[in-house]
Amino acid sequence: MNSRAFGKTGWPVNEIGLGCWEIGGAIQLDGKPDGHTGVTDAESLMTIQHAVELGVNFFDTADMYGWGHSEELVGPALKPYRDQVLIASKVGFWHDADGNRTHNESKDYILRACEASLRRLQTDRLDLYQCHLWRTERWPEFLDAFETLHRQGKIRS
Repeated sequence: MNSRAFGKTGWPVNEIGLGCWEIGGAIQLDGKPDGHTGVTDAESLMTIQHAVELGVNFFDTADMYGWGHSEELVGPALKPYRDQVLIASKVGFWHDADGNRTHNESKDYILRACEASLRRLQTDRLDLYQCHLWRTERWPEFLDAFETLHRQGKIRS
């Protein structure tokens, strides 16, 4: 599989990565079903394993995919390959008790959300941590949180 440098990081990333939204399963989002049904955890784990066998080395997930379930599957599946793969996750959306999407952009929330993602992914670092929001008026706070996480070694980029 061909690889190329990943943006300014220079990390070698294969041209095909695996997006892990479906691995989280279906959720209720703002009162409507969102995501896919019918994909079992066993199928998801086999998909991740097969992707690694085929040379995929970039896996993209988010804390809101299956409300964390995607990360719970991706982490253990990639644990034996952790130094050979790049894991990306996202932050910004979550949900309230009724399943309605919430946006949280506070530094404290982002720091706590990253810790929760690291626990679910069973790793000590994320290679790429991304803002999942399409807009925010609180960029300075978002960026401050990301800079703090980078200094702590919890995110690489």
